[in-house]
Amino acid sequence: SSDNSSLSDISFIAKCLPFLVIASPSSSRNSDEKKACTWLLSNIDEIETKLQMQDSQVDFDDNKESNDLFVTIAILLESLSAICFDSVTNRHEEKGPSSKKFLKKAKVHAEALLFARPNSLWTMKGVASCVKALRAAMLHLTDDFDKVFDAIIPNLRRPSHFIRLHTLTIFESFPIKPFVVDHSELDLTDDLDEEYSTKMANDDNGVAKDGSVNGSCHLMKNLLTLESIPVAFQNQRQFVSELNRVEVLART
Repeated sequence: SSDNSSLSDISFIAKCLPFLVIASPSSSRNSDEKKACTWLLSNIDEIETKLQMQDSQVDFDDNKESNDLFVTIAILLESLSAICFDSVTNRHEEKGPSSKKFLKKAKVHAEALLFARPNSLWTMKGVASCVKALRAAMLHLTDDFDKVFDAIIPNLRRPSHFIRLHTLTIFESFPIKPFVVDHSELDLTDDLDEEYSTKMANDDNGVAKDGSVNGSCHLMKNLLTLESIPVAFQNQRQFVSELNRVEVLART
């Protein structure tokens, strides 16, 4: 259909845009980035409007048209994030505010996409790309981390390596929590986001030399590292070591 052709064209252009913008001459890069990000956001807005106009009784899981629209949003979001990430990390400092403005708009769409399609590989890939750019710009995906956590935690049981990988990338961007070593002494009025000082010499993962845990919990970082290790014989020792580390943390 013409709509499917249009979505295919939009997706193709979106995939090419980051390469074209990043390779553009420095004299026009600022203008090119703004035009590209504006175009990407406008298409996301238009597609979301189409989704809102559809009958609320439609079963989205069985509706190919809706699925295509969600996939296109994810592709647009990924491309926008790639452009902004390059701008924040590799370009002039004056480009930061412009990229942050686009990212603040993009994260609203990313969060909406995540809740609409939490088990989609396209969603996880697009949102993970957005999270990477947001972290570079010192921004967060959401203010309600618990809601996001509950929505996508089932993905860690999925057989797809890439769904787990992108899900852990999102989790790893969340504020680091401290270990609760004595529940009887836990002050529920205190700020659990605060990194507690440790009395023992811990490694980077909060595991002390005597095997106990204290300080900040980096379990998601460890899980992401474990998921990122290529499955190969030469990586067996690293894989087992990281797996044992996760086992220790998971028992707490």
